[in-house]
Amino acid sequence: MPLTTPTTSTLTLSNLAGAEEGGTIISVTQGERYGYPKEALLDVRRSVTWRSLHRNDTKITGTFRSPSLPNFVSLVNSNLKLPTFPTFGRAEFHLCDNTDFPINARHTWLLPLYEQDWNPRTRLGRHTLRWYLGAPDVSYPDLQSPAIPRQYWRLELRLQSPYNVRTYDGDLSGVEDNFFEIGVVYLGQWIAFPNNYGRRVAHGDLSSVHVSGGGAKYTLPGPRYHRVEIESLLDDTSSIALRQAVDLVGIHRRVIYDEFAYSTSATHKAIGCRYGQIEGTPTFTREYADRDVVNLTFEEDAA
Repeated sequence: MPLTTPTTSTLTLSNLAGAEEGGTIISVTQGERYGYPKEALLDVRRSVTWRSLHRNDTKITGTFRSPSLPNFVSLVNSNLKLPTFPTFGRAEFHLCDNTDFPINARHTWLLPLYEQDWNPRTRLGRHTLRWYLGAPDVSYPDLQSPAIPRQYWRLELRLQSPYNVRTYDGDLSGVEDNFFEIGVVYLGQWIAFPNNYGRRVAHGDLSSVHVSGGGAKYTLPGPRYHRVEIESLLDDTSSIALRQAVDLVGIHRRVIYDEFAYSTSATHKAIGCRYGQIEGTPTFTREYADRDVVNLTFEEDAA
């Protein structure tokens, strides 16, 4: 299958394309608007975004520190959307060892677009597109072989059918944005992390309330976010894999928690994928002969 669907919630703990991992952006064919440089694509802050000069066909090309094979692709804080008609659209993702990405030497995946949880008033809604990669859609000359680690990656956004990539109306002007916008290109390796022992979601709000001398209250609206406390019952194999992953990347890196990774529901996909950090220290408690109860808290980035 070109794309897969996990059977549980997932965590992706490291962005292989990110600057922290030695990744760089080589080129963006549509250029950039002033104040929205291509380097923002690898900045960990979701509110620091790249915007294309125009909304035309665009190729974003980057390199890993060493050949890599991500099985998870996410676009954080993007304004990409489905067209009104026809109601389908897709982006393309490629891996290759040649920056020209010749069709006979690259791995290709088609990434179907879907509606996001979009808040145009702040441009900081929980709009995080994500895809789980399976076997490549196109892979020459090794068509029958699985994908292998490659040095370079490319994201292609095209307007014509059958791609039909469109953008939201971010300023409520009644007209779609005439540029593409992406905060973070996140390419990683996901691991299963079921919330099969319980979870608690808290809603955070960074709005501030001020009181005048006369006692009137004024609110300065701020971004909202979520804090998720997760309990998971894991067997030894899954528990050890999670511990090793946390040991490898630490808890300071940005991670992606996909609460409804197992669901194909449009609503679940729109609201369930969150970008942020692990808060505090995860604990692994042996309460059963062959099971660990894992307690982990994830806090979504507000900006």
